[in-house]
Amino acid sequence: MRKVLIGLLAALLLLAGCSRPEITANADEIVVALNLSDITDDIYSAAISYYLDDELIGSAACAHADETPYNEPKAVFSLTPLDLPEGADLDKFSFHASVSFEKDGTGDVSAAEKTLSTDNCKPFEAAYGNIYRFILTGSRTEGLELTADK
Repeated sequence: MRKVLIGLLAALLLLAGCSRPEITANADEIVVALNLSDITDDIYSAAISYYLDDELIGSAACAHADETPYNEPKAVFSLTPLDLPEGADLDKFSFHASVSFEKDGTGDVSAAEKTLSTDNCKPFEAAYGNIYRFILTGSRTEGLELTADK
């Protein structure tokens, strides 16, 4: 009986470790979720640079610490009031997404052979408590395209 219980517990723990929680946003967060599953090459990091009225405010990145490919199906970025200027007007929020195809990718979008960046995200009215979902598609040779995920 004990072996059966241990086996069941191990199976439950394995299943729990394989599940991905649903993306949620707290009342004080702006969440940007990028679907990366349509990028055809291995990537080592995914990043966003975010702007208010075309002024760079900050950036965030997702990567594996051991420098293995970041072939996750999505990258999720959470911005709180601490990430933005006090009293920021969020009606002109925008961001650029980028991915690095090399282990030592620096995020420098001018190094096109290592990193590609989108340039088609128009400012939109962001609000705390919302999730903004986008699909990033493309490859190292074809470039990247960012579209809203409906």
